[in-house]
Amino acid sequence: MKLIAGRNMLPGDSTRELLISETCAHALGFADVSKAIGREVVVGPGEAYPVAGVVADFYESSFHQATWSVIIKHDPRSENTIAVKIAAKGMTAGELKALMGNIEEDWKTMFPGKPFGYSFLDESIANMYADDLRTERLTNVAMGITVFISCLGLLGLAIFSTERRAREIGIRKVLGATVSGIMVMLCKEIVLLIVLALLIATPLAWYFMHGWLQGFAYRTALSGWIFVAAGAAAIGIALLTVGFQAMKAARANPVKSLRTE
Repeated sequence: MKLIAGRNMLPGDSTRELLISETCAHALGFADVSKAIGREVVVGPGEAYPVAGVVADFYESSFHQATWSVIIKHDPRSENTIAVKIAAKGMTAGELKALMGNIEEDWKTMFPGKPFGYSFLDESIANMYADDLRTERLTNVAMGITVFISCLGLLGLAIFSTERRAREIGIRKVLGATVSGIMVMLCKEIVLLIVLALLIATPLAWYFMHGWLQGFAYRTALSGWIFVAAGAAAIGIALLTVGFQAMKAARANPVKSLRTE
């Protein structure tokens, strides 16, 4: 592909005009893409076509790949598909099937020698990200199982801690400690453990997330607020898990725990 000097277009040139993408215009050396209009581009052996317009970049594949230079031209030899917009909103599966049957009949009438096949745009887009969607589902399931097991472990740790410190809690209550003060004492240990786990897990999470994003040509930047929000959520879930047990221990009658003293 190369650029040659422009010329005045004739009325018959309308079937030979090109549309190019902004990336293509930049690749041809135009900082101002509008200046590419009217110039001729050679796209084949001795085939020069005038540029009729420049369109915004669009994606023909997933975001895993960067956009490339695109040239849109009329070529009957490669025109073997058509795009049809279907107002399928509110249609039942049976109505959509009947509509596709009618389209197939019209296709066979107009193009009797060509087989009929179709695909939906949303399904084609979903197929581009099939691996990412499977990864998302597996990650969500694994995350849910991990959170559930972690909550069970925190609950067991809270029960063990309150039973081990039952006499200490009773003595503190006799000496005037409040329920809120005892709850803070019991939950503080859990929070410190979670903060320690976050300090270890955050760099690992950033490393793996950063590596995963490198697979996309266009990606968002990792914000520190994501990890702050995740840490706050982890602490909140932990407090909800152990809070009831801590309150139960803090409100217990100290006489029961000191009876054996």
